[in-house]
Amino acid sequence: FHHSPPWPNTGAVGFGIMSEEGPSLCEVGGSGTLILPLFGDAEQRWPAGLRVVLYLLGLGWCFLGVAIISDIFMGAIEKITSGKVRKYNSI
Repeated sequence: FHHSPPWPNTGAVGFGIMSEEGPSLCEVGGSGTLILPLFGDAEQRWPAGLRVVLYLLGLGWCFLGVAIISDIFMGAIEKITSGKVRKYNSI
């Protein structure tokens, strides 16, 4: 009893297996993405575990930068909104 999957068989490109279309994005000879890999095919030859660690460190670095900028911005917003204005009603 054999079931076929509901999706077309594309050769499991996402799992590092080449399909008829050629290598996947993250394999040597693949087209890559808009930004990554930064160093082209040379970076794609690095071990996958090393790339995962480096990409996660880069992502953490970006989030840290956003957190610092957000903290400065919120401090400025608090300073602006904490000012008290007194208005006197003239009779």
